[in-house]
Amino acid sequence: MYKIIKNNTSTMASYESKKEAYNAILSILFEITKNVPANSIEMINAKGRLDFLIDGKLFAFYQIVEFDANADENDKNSDSCWYEERWYDSDLENALLYHEVPVTEKTMKLMREKCKHIFDDKSARNEMLEDKAFEIKEAIQKAKED
Repeated sequence: MYKIIKNNTSTMASYESKKEAYNAILSILFEITKNVPANSIEMINAKGRLDFLIDGKLFAFYQIVEFDANADENDKNSDSCWYEERWYDSDLENALLYHEVPVTEKTMKLMREKCKHIFDDKSARNEMLEDKAFEIKEAIQKAKED
């Protein structure tokens, strides 16, 4: 089974084959760009990722990843990783290009240094998890009242 990851966020849909997932991405892109001039659209296949650019600026990026459809059942009693983010040099390059900063060895080194620990503090993320758990609690209570 395969899933599409858009902008480092996994989608809920799953696909039987890699080709089916790729075709789903193309359908999404076709729908988004139907009113965009064709000469301003570009899709780059880089490092197993499809970067979608409009007027030379990164609009979205997609990855196709294989997964085990039975993983949830197998891992339900373990403390296994259920979500993962991956960042690539192309992400840094696109951020630099977005702000019209030349992509050089020096600017890439500086970006890596500046960005290396920006996601280390998980306190805000843990608070967001707690907020979602509270939303579920409220939904359960509301369902009981109805």
